[in-house]
Amino acid sequence: MRYLPVVLITLIAPSLLPARAQPPVATLSENAKRYFSIEQYDMESTRQLQYRVFIATPRDIAAQGPAPVIVGIGYRIDQGYDIPARPRDYTHPDPTIHPDFGAGGEAEQFYQFIQHNVKPWVEARVPVNPQQ
Repeated sequence: MRYLPVVLITLIAPSLLPARAQPPVATLSENAKRYFSIEQYDMESTRQLQYRVFIATPRDIAAQGPAPVIVGIGYRIDQGYDIPARPRDYTHPDPTIHPDFGAGGEAEQFYQFIQHNVKPWVEARVPVNPQQ
């Protein structure tokens, strides 16, 4: 029974601690800059939602083998994550509405943004094979 207080403290302590700060936005490594040309573009969806789209196109690295074009979609913020926007964009509507995902359910709209805004933007900038 002498271990019970330690267990209770272990179970209760995390709820007493302040929320962890958002991680800082990662900076690009020198290798990434050496092998890829990286641009960013701020886009707005048809529903006036704000996104930041990144495209990394390979520099002349043929000796290293083929390299992919990398596209990343983020948010116009300085933090590492946009906590409300991610569940909104990555979850489907759910009638049970879990409290952590109450603002979610718009994955289809995000998918349409990718199809009708992001993909044409990428295809206008770099030659891509839409089948891959």
